[in-house]
Amino acid sequence: MNTSLDTLIQRALRRLLLGAAQRLVGADVLDAQGILRFRAVPFETLEEYLRWWAPARDEAGKMLALPRMSEREKERYTVLESHNILTALGKQYLLTYAGSPNPGTPAWAQYFALGSTTLATVNAGDTQLAGEFYRQIPTSYTVSGNQVDISSFLPAGTASGTITNAGVFGVAATATANSGTLMNHVLCGNYVKAAFAAITADYDLILSS
Repeated sequence: MNTSLDTLIQRALRRLLLGAAQRLVGADVLDAQGILRFRAVPFETLEEYLRWWAPARDEAGKMLALPRMSEREKERYTVLESHNILTALGKQYLLTYAGSPNPGTPAWAQYFALGSTTLATVNAGDTQLAGEFYRQIPTSYTVSGNQVDISSFLPAGTASGTITNAGVFGVAATATANSGTLMNHVLCGNYVKAAFAAITADYDLILSS
């Protein structure tokens, strides 16, 4: 049976958090930062995206090979880069994963979502996006050093229009707008996704001490 992507992401987050906690000895704080990058990619199908952008994995989620495209190659397609905030609940659940090996712990990144309502700032107390109009299950993830890249492929014909803000939802999130817990919140600078365009939304969560 295939291991679900949200379970694999949860395991990856726990490994990263435990590793960061070990490096924390002698330091004062554990810092968690997030960066969202939109990339306008030439892929027409999910199969093309998986072939070039995502790592190869077996049914249990073990990585068999790195993505065919390097980070330097991916950077050429970047059309937007924005730093996010982790919400208060997002930080709380990260700490939960660090201390709980329980496979039943609620997932952190079940859905990636977009909003279209004009927004000036984001805050740690935010619980919803402004004008959420699209959400989907993340497509893949990659762990590299002290960061995890949670990637969502948005093909042509999806999520078209002006994108003002975005975030990752977990803890009983479903396909219904505003369901689940908002883990992070990021402004998207009124990025316009044309109906004919395909993009990836790559959310990097970086842990450091």
